Amino acid sequence: MRNIYIVNKNAGRKEKTEEIEKLIKEVDPDAKIILTESIESAQREVTRLSYTAIPTTIYFVGGDGGLIPIIEAKNPKVPLGIIPGGTGNDFIKTVYGDVTVDKAFLESLILSEETKLVDTIKIETDLGNTLALNIGSVGLSGMAVLEAEKLRNTNLKPSQKYYLGILRAFLNYKSPFTDTEILLRDGTVEKRKGKLLIGAFCNGKCFGGGLNISPGSIEDDDKFEFVMVDNTMRLLWPSLLGKLKAGTHRTSNKVSFYEDVESVTITSNDPIIGEHDGEPYKSKRIKFGIGPRTLIKVPKKSN
Repeated sequence: MRNIYIVNKNAGRKEKTEEIEKLIKEVDPDAKIILTESIESAQREVTRLSYTAIPTTIYFVGGDGGLIPIIEAKNPKVPLGIIPGGTGNDFIKTVYGDVTVDKAFLESLILSEETKLVDTIKIETDLGNTLALNIGSVGLSGMAVLEAEKLRNTNLKPSQKYYLGILRAFLNYKSPFTDTEILLRDGTVEKRKGKLLIGAFCNGKCFGGGLNISPGSIEDDDKFEFVMVDNTMRLLWPSLLGKLKAGTHRTSNKVSFYEDVESVTITSNDPIIGEHDGEPYKSKRIKFGIGPRTLIKVPKKSN
């Protein structure tokens, strides 16, 4: 088995990335580590190395935002191991749990023979189509990511960047009037009109560095939840955020939950700020749906 490690040099802090490289070499002396300057160059390497006759596992060192480009570029039959090394690692918490990237974790992942097929989210926007692994959201959460993106090159922790982004979003966000159509797997359609604070199509449990918007989500159960937060007075936003962090927002009458969702389409006359796996964008039409499953390598279970 050939192990290829793709390291996004621009993901996370340089010191942390160098530390991870050193640990990889300790655990896997034969490791082929490829340093890339951009996601595009990482994709080219992944395509070149995964479509061969040599049995291969691809490992990606980076954050949530870099995972989908790697998945889209690799051979579907080649498993992907995820080594947290970016500014946002929320999906990894869903798949692997809370992990520390140390020698023990890398040994449990690299020496493992276990894989699983995980679900993905298909996203259609005015800019084109893409996939997401964790959560696709719109509204205040999208603007928070947009603001946090401006802090990418600072030394703040991922959660600190997001909460500062939330603070800036609190001051500047204006809820758009939206038409939302929610299609459930049983064929039921619900239509909602009004100002939207947050809408989140969930495969993973949390986003934004630890906001537990969908604590019951499981990444490989072929089920998706849509969480919709209605607009409310700005003074109440911090209270809602606190409930999201604690995962207790199901008690709020401002929050609606839709389980086993097929798709959600959100439209507006004004651009909607959205994000998927921590990557922000703007579009007047956004559709979330079910994407193809993808093969992920998982750490071996401890005895």
